[in-house]
Amino acid sequence: MTELKARRPSCQGRPCYLQCTGELPQKVRGKTLLPGKRYCAGDKRIRTFRSGDPKAHVPAWCPLRKTPPVLRIYCVKNSLAWVMREMFRQEGKKFPPSDTDYAMRYEGVSPLTAVQFQKGLSETDAQELLKVPVHWDEVIEIDDGLTPYCFHIPNGGGRPRLIYFKGERARENPLESSEDDDEEME
Repeated sequence: MTELKARRPSCQGRPCYLQCTGELPQKVRGKTLLPGKRYCAGDKRIRTFRSGDPKAHVPAWCPLRKTPPVLRIYCVKNSLAWVMREMFRQEGKKFPPSDTDYAMRYEGVSPLTAVQFQKGLSETDAQELLKVPVHWDEVIEIDDGLTPYCFHIPNGGGRPRLIYFKGERARENPLESSEDDDEEME
């Protein structure tokens, strides 16, 4: 199985990326697009790419980019979902994280981008990189506003791997606290 890699975001293929390819200027949302020029429509007004901006990647001034990136950590939302996942694990079945079984337990600022995080995992563990406690079978999402990347911490620790996970659906799920947590709070 090939491993997914986090990549620097690109403007190509995004709905906010405009490029006038014809021979005549075109008028879009009140701005005249000149042939051969590139434009960003990610904000209320359309911006022209400058000659010093990167050709393949998103520029630093992109209105969609979140600086610093947002860090979200998802855990199993309740004991029933945890028991089900544990039963599959004991039977030796691979059961990838599902956005319906997870809920967000932490949201904060990420010290690293997804690309930096994935490169740093070869040298140290996720908890040291993010400076936030992370447990096994949790999902780490690093969202830069353009492409959210999700990493799964496998059972028993191990190296987190990049996965497909819908964080926006998992954020809708309520995190149910266990009875042990309620007793500790009293």
